[in-house]
Amino acid sequence: MKDFVLGIVAELHINTNKDHVAVVQYSDTAQIHFDLDNFSTEDIVVDAIRGLSHKGGSPNNIGAALEYVREYIFTPESGSRRLEGVPQILFVLSNGRSADDIRAPVRMLKEIGVMIIAIGTANADTLELQTMSHNANYALSVNNYKELPTAKAGVLSLLKEAPRHLEQSAPKESFDSRKNDVIFLIDGSHDSRNGFEAIRQFIENIAENLNLDNNRDQVAVVQYSRNSTVNFYLNSYSSKADVLNSIRTMRHKYGRPLNLGKALEFVRDNVFTASVGGRHENLVPQYLFVFSGGRSRDDVRGPAQSLKKHGIKTFTIGTNNADTLEMQNISFTPSHFFSVTSFTNLPSIHQSLNAILKEVEETTGYTSAVGTSTVTKLDLHGPADVVFLIAGSVDMQEKEGPILNFVREFVKEIEIGPSNVQVAFIQYNTDVTADFLLNTYAQKDDVMRHLSNVKLKGGATVNTGVALDYVKKNVFTTSSGSRAQSGIPQSLIVLSGTKSEDNVSEPVKRLREAGIVLYSVGMHHANQQEMEKIAHSAETKYFIEEISDFPLVTQRLLSAVLSRKGTISPAIGK
Repeated sequence: MKDFVLGIVAELHINTNKDHVAVVQYSDTAQIHFDLDNFSTEDIVVDAIRGLSHKGGSPNNIGAALEYVREYIFTPESGSRRLEGVPQILFVLSNGRSADDIRAPVRMLKEIGVMIIAIGTANADTLELQTMSHNANYALSVNNYKELPTAKAGVLSLLKEAPRHLEQSAPKESFDSRKNDVIFLIDGSHDSRNGFEAIRQFIENIAENLNLDNNRDQVAVVQYSRNSTVNFYLNSYSSKADVLNSIRTMRHKYGRPLNLGKALEFVRDNVFTASVGGRHENLVPQYLFVFSGGRSRDDVRGPAQSLKKHGIKTFTIGTNNADTLEMQNISFTPSHFFSVTSFTNLPSIHQSLNAILKEVEETTGYTSAVGTSTVTKLDLHGPADVVFLIAGSVDMQEKEGPILNFVREFVKEIEIGPSNVQVAFIQYNTDVTADFLLNTYAQKDDVMRHLSNVKLKGGATVNTGVALDYVKKNVFTTSSGSRAQSGIPQSLIVLSGTKSEDNVSEPVKRLREAGIVLYSVGMHHANQQEMEKIAHSAETKYFIEEISDFPLVTQRLLSAVLSRKGTISPAIGK
């Protein structure tokens, strides 16, 4: 299989502006080895593929694997350029019938424009291969994987046809970055009655600066409380004058309680859709502005994650009475959340919102509509020394793919190098293994290549105390690359899913005395009290309840770790 993949890669043109490649293995679970924007040269991709090891495991859950690549590979965060009109092609190699249902995952991949080429052995289910593939001609068969080279010519022929087929099946309207679908979801509850006029004026100012004529930008407004009410849809008006007039004459909805989760589902299913003007299928960027003056009575996490999966960029604006974590969960990234003391203070965020919109404009063509000032972006260049200490126990192995992807996503956002950020990866159960130290790699590609081949250790129990002492004595040292004596911040990120068999209090104390700041990330059956002991403060403790929580935690860690300046104490080992 590796030789076959290498043969296909050899025919591609891999660089930043041309072909990108990702590799995922699956059995009962799926595991990313590297995603679409990890590597930008053929040599590095080839080395990464040659370094792959067989995943193992049973049964084959192809349906779950297809859903996994849709959620974690064919996304802008993982390097997908789908929204730029770049063809998305998925090769699926199968040696047997799937143990789960593939139909819904296949349909969802096809809905976002992914073309699937399915290759199966004699043991594979022919109907299943044809169901997965773009059409029957895209389902190929070999007796066994040793015969894969015989399929290479057919695969390359399909690859050459793919851009033409995608063009024929694509929407007639071409991608145009100057078009945008913008929806305002307004708190219309009784509690926002005093701020409604300020919200109305705020969105009028944004709409005033959009290109609402000539089928360019489109705007919709929805109010919510117990349920949701549409003021007007994306295709209700065709001129700026009509849109502005409708905004100016809006009346407050009123009602209780605040069901924001239900409202997010409503706009996803009823307002961003093609039947009322949504242009997602035409690759037009879609944005949602959410205004909230209180905490939602229902759960927002599932609906928020679903909006992100649909490629909708959400900005949240909350008052002092809104729940900050809730707002950050809903927003596309934490930086897309804005806080005001009350809605009457909305003008105070014009500058910050404008800065974020300018960043969006650079990537999607969104026209900045608020103010003219900018704010300082977080410097992700460091310098900093960051050590990941990962519990490799059996319960963590079950989520190995998302856990390792969490580390990769962190690394992708930073600049690696002796004068920038240095990273080490250590895992443990009852003993400790150093996968690589702070000074092992000086290039990001080398770090990413190593991470693509990491496997968690396994083991029923963990000794977190032993592991903490290990990194103090063997990793945060000058010989292993620590730059503490030069005043470079030292950070330890501990990820665990079970209670330690030993005590962590003394090892934590010794690390703190050495000037190392600890961040704890708990999941599964991690002990809350233990994770609180490990964390430097309440602000550096995180808990992963669902896999969808990882992106938010990644952003918070990046912000926290890389905004630190200097060490807390110079007392570091040599």
